[in-house]
Amino acid sequence: MPDAVACTVTPQKEGIYSGKCAELCGEFHAEMLFNVEVVDRATFDDKMAELRDAGQTGRLGEELNRQYLVTQEDQH
Repeated sequence: MPDAVACTVTPQKEGIYSGKCAELCGEFHAEMLFNVEVVDRATFDDKMAELRDAGQTGRLGEELNRQYLVTQEDQH
């Protein structure tokens, strides 16, 4: 989104934290809930390597875009 404001947080303690989008940024804003797990660096690096090895490099396909799903449902 153009001119979107990103929130940066520097974790101070390991754990699992719940979050909610704090900006009115889109149609599904009310559903933008998330969990963040803060881990030590070695655990993080191991998980990133595991994801890369599995081919999960962070690229999202159109099948994960809700607008795409709505459009596809409308065509059936």
